[in-house]
Amino acid sequence: MSSEHYGECEACGARLIWALTPTGKRAPVDAQESQDGTVLVLAPPALGNFLAVVLSAKALEQARAAKLRLRTNHFATCEHAEQFRKLGSKA
Repeated sequence: MSSEHYGECEACGARLIWALTPTGKRAPVDAQESQDGTVLVLAPPALGNFLAVVLSAKALEQARAAKLRLRTNHFATCEHAEQFRKLGSKA
């Protein structure tokens, strides 16, 4: 994936992965792996973008048992997330 799929949060400076959700929306995902993460980031070549999938409880249990790299949506970790949610809802 190209550098356009990576970035930094404008508010807190955290390193991000920009991924698409299954519904096609862009989502900021923390680049840092998280033990409490619920997001699996995939890189299907045909898509040309990262895909961010929030795992169900059962899938999450299996992913953790398989030691998959899980991450967190940045809206859940950024102390300034509210200012970006408001911008996104106006678009």
